[in-house]
Amino acid sequence: MARTATKLAVSPLRRRMDPDRALVNVESIVQVERPEEPVHCLRPMTIAATAHLFTQAFPGDVLYAVKCNPEPRVLRALWAGGVRHFDCASAAEVALVRQMFAEAEIHFMHPVKSRAAIREAFSRHGVRDFVIDSADELAKIVEETRVRQNKARLGLIVRLAVSGKGAAYDLSGKFGAEAAEAVALLRAARPWA
Repeated sequence: MARTATKLAVSPLRRRMDPDRALVNVESIVQVERPEEPVHCLRPMTIAATAHLFTQAFPGDVLYAVKCNPEPRVLRALWAGGVRHFDCASAAEVALVRQMFAEAEIHFMHPVKSRAAIREAFSRHGVRDFVIDSADELAKIVEETRVRQNKARLGLIVRLAVSGKGAAYDLSGKFGAEAAEAVALLRAARPWA
């Protein structure tokens, strides 16, 4: 089962370089290998060191958006660097992070989650933090987690709509609550938080 969750969240790297043949940089890999397909080059120690610097300097919780790169070696490097909070956008990402890190804080940040994904994240993986940007999404989360019955507390994050002015790609219409709606959502979410 654990292997299935990983396959759903990430596509495997095709092959690994022989550690004895480690090359200094990407250019030398391209020169030696002459790949005909795209090559993934991971530098886990650099990822871990950078994550450590950031987590030490930033006073709040650092969330890594798993959809950016769900490769398990990347996630392990981030964990080694001190990242303990993960922004997951799918049930497969939630399962992958929980499988890898039992103590991770998982935040289910997709603005529109299926009922089954909410139930699985809450009941099976212990997720308590969910993003909302509509009253319908709040109602769905409350119903599927049955917080009234089990007296659990939720971390409900209201995603705000922002202007796309000046953005290279305007995604402002994709998700987010307008200011007035956000206030109403915060009030409606209060009993569950």
